[in-house]
Amino acid sequence: MTQSTPKAFNQVIGNAIAIDRIKREIADNNGLGGCVFFLQGATGNGKTMLADIIADMADGDVYRPNCNDDDIVKAHFDSIKTLALTPPMFGGLSVFIFDATGR
Repeated sequence: MTQSTPKAFNQVIGNAIAIDRIKREIADNNGLGGCVFFLQGATGNGKTMLADIIADMADGDVYRPNCNDDDIVKAHFDSIKTLALTPPMFGGLSVFIFDATGR
């Protein structure tokens, strides 16, 4: 039997804490617009899968910088977070997703 990649949160096995936090963020924000998601953890724990699901849900532009280097994450995280919280981004449709390998 072949497993397919989940396309929605309800198809994901495991990652319940991360999924609940993402759903709560989306609900508190009345949607994905203006959200910044920083997914960090060990290789193979589902970060990219969750990022793909979030990206598929977005109505606007999705920005997914390559963050598999800790130096890149540190260098850009604060500036992207600040940008996302500054008008016209705040309340807009753009979504930033950081998918980084943790150590």
